Amino acid sequence: PTLRAYSPYHNIRDGVSYPATLVVCGDADIRCPPWHGRKLVARLEQASVGEGPIMLRVVKDAGHLTTVTRSAHEWLGFVMAELGMMPAS
Repeated sequence: PTLRAYSPYHNIRDGVSYPATLVVCGDADIRCPPWHGRKLVARLEQASVGEGPIMLRVVKDAGHLTTVTRSAHEWLGFVMAELGMMPAS
């Protein structure tokens, strides 16, 4: 019951307008394997009534923490696009 209480997957509710979401996983992550991310994204897509995209990125040859630094440009670009921001020229 304690783990279920704060599990992102188990707390997804049908009919909720979830915001744009980018889930990033490493394909070599032994603590949180990519299928966890796939399962989360599939459930969010099923439940959400929102207009924002729900996307999954699996980083090749990446472990648990290396996905953060190796894909920073992608998630930052995702956030900027969702906020309507343009990079400085």
